[in-house]
Parts: sequence; C-alpha cells; structure tokens
Amino acid sequence: MSEQQRRVYVIVNPVSGEYSSDTVERLEEILRQTAIAEITNTQRLSSPVEQVPQREWHTLSPPTNIDSLIGDAKDKGYNYIIVVGGDGTVHGVVNSLRNHEDYMSSVRLALVPTGSGDDLCHNLGIHSVQQALELIASDLFNEDRYKAADVLRCAIPQNDYERAFINSADAGFGAHLIDFGNKRTGRIIRGALSTLQDLMHKFGIKGINLLEKWYEICVLPAFLSYRVPDFSISIDSRAYQRHHGAFLPICMNGKVAAGNLLLAEDADNSDGYLHFTMLHGIKYSLGGLLKVAALLGLAKNHDIKLFQDPQIMYTPAHQITQLPNLGAVGRALELDGELYLFNSPITKVVYSTLWPDSEQGYKVRILAAPRNSE
Repeated sequence: MSEQQRRVYVIVNPVSGEYSSDTVERLEEILRQTAIAEITNTQRLSSPVEQVPQREWHTLSPPTNIDSLIGDAKDKGYNYIIVVGGDGTVHGVVNSLRNHEDYMSSVRLALVPTGSGDDLCHNLGIHSVQQALELIASDLFNEDRYKAADVLRCAIPQNDYERAFINSADAGFGAHLIDFGNKRTGRIIRGALSTLQDLMHKFGIKGINLLEKWYEICVLPAFLSYRVPDFSISIDSRAYQRHHGAFLPICMNGKVAAGNLLLAEDADNSDGYLHFTMLHGIKYSLGGLLKVAALLGLAKNHDIKLFQDPQIMYTPAHQITQLPNLGAVGRALELDGELYLFNSPITKVVYSTLWPDSEQGYKVRILAAPRNSE
C-alpha cells in the first residue's frame, strides 16, 4: 500500500484487564514517529474519504460501541485498525467485521494485548505489550507480517443464534468458570482488582495480572459447583459418539486458551480447521481436583506430556456438533473469553469453519510476530 493509503484507526478499551495510559502514550509516540496525521475523537468529518486524516483515535465508552466504530472506519476508508484491549475486545471487532464482509477481507488488524488473558496474541507470537508496540513500530505496514486467521462460526439453533469466534469456544468448564467468577460478589472483587491494577501501573509495578489471579482463585469453588456434562458429539457429520464425564470440551482455533494454556498443540489459526479437545475422567474428589491442577499445570508450562495422557482427546475437524444426553449443556457459552448467558439451557451447539453464506469460510488478516520470535 502506498503511504497515502496508510490510514490508521485506533480503538482503545480502557477497562481491559491490564490497560494503562502509558501504553496508549507509547503507541501515540510510535504513530507520531511514522509521520501519520492525527485527529481526535471530538472532531467530526463531513469531507469525502479522500480528505479523511490518516490517524483517528476512539475510546470505547457508552454509548460508543464497536459496531458503530467499525462502520465508521469502513465509511471513512481506514485500512488499518489497531486494537488496544483484550480477547473480548478483539472478539467484538471480529464480529462487527462479519457484518461488513467486504471490509473484513481488506482491512488489516494489529493488536496491543492489555486484557487478562490475551490468548489470541499468544497464538500470534505476541506475549507482551512491549513486543506488540515494537512490532507495530517496525512492521505495521509490512504485508508479509500479516497472518490470515480463520473466522469460525458458533451456532445455537434453538435460539437462532450465531456468533463468530477467532480463538476458542467452550460450553463446558471454561464457560462455567467465567460465569462463576463474574457473579455479583465476583464483579465487586474484580472491580476492586481493576482499580488496584491501575494504581500498581502508576507506581511502576508491572508483570502481575490481578484479574488472572482472581480466576485462578475461583478454580476450586467453580470445580466443586460444576456438573460435568454427559453429551454426544458428531465430528464432520460422522455418527454421534457419547461422552460421559468430559470435563473440558473446547473448540480451538489456536494452540492456547484459558490464560495461555496449551490445549491444542498442533493447531494453527490459519489452517482452515477447528481443533476439538476434551479432557475425560475427572471426578468430584480430591484426586479429581489434583488431576485438573496437574494437567492445567502441564498445559500452563506448555509441556507436551499433556497430550500423551490417554484421557485427552484431540482432533481437527471442519464441524463439531454437541448434543446433551441428559438435560442440557448449560446456560453459559464462552467465545474468545467473552461470556454469553442464555435464558434457557443450551440443547445443541454447532462449531464450524464454514458459514451458510460462504463456501470457503472467512479470514481476517492480523499482524503476527515472526516465527523465530514466538
């Protein structure tokens, strides 16, 4: 793209897990050094696209929403979007781009990870804010550094519900854990942790993610309150197979999820497959809890031994259909770390690489780290 076409639209989520004003200031300086013109939130344009300034900043705050920002960026001809936020913010951007398919195929995304998990960035080889900023400074306009990531589909037919996801989808323990952590008491504590995190950043204390620690604290009580589902799955339209006691059924697009846990070692988020992982044989006992802790510990350390365990099932597929044998899957669904709660229990979930309106599926191009730096 020529320099005249380098129009950058920045979306900032100030309430993401590890957001700090310092990150935004450093990003501003990087973009300033690239000699791109600036426009503030308060300025409004009535000029044609050709006269749109080459940089524009927007902070997510009510009543502003991601849908309106993506529509605004498209209408003004911006071809680069930088997202400062976590997995949930990126999830919202990708779903908004699904409503503008022509724009999704042409726009380029760059991510600055300030969330509590940032699993998508880990899958792109970006493990810190510093690394993300350095990558933007050196390669924002380098087409060779962009990866065409699959945009996958999650559908719940009973609700005529459909959403895109780009990293992970879980109607099992992961969704239950987030729901548990977000209950009323959890929201109060999480709000206090967020305020404390802000203070820590102001005093230069970094490297400790308090919100992530909160979810780790929630694992034990969430485990004790979780009802392990009894369900059947169909893989690529093959006959349904029953699975009882599958503690963690999760669809992956990348290798890691749930706070940088390695759950799909062979996955590649641009290979055109979703990757289904299940953990079996977990019982409500001290031994069961220790088993979960041990396996998650191995995954956290990215130890390949996790996948040599006979109770781990892992398979790539184009479509997974999950049906409950008794009752329902639950009321909670987690997509890219974002929680969705339904009024009635979920009776069927379909995960797919393809969409009804596309024979080849959808992709979005995202700035990724060079392989040797991952």
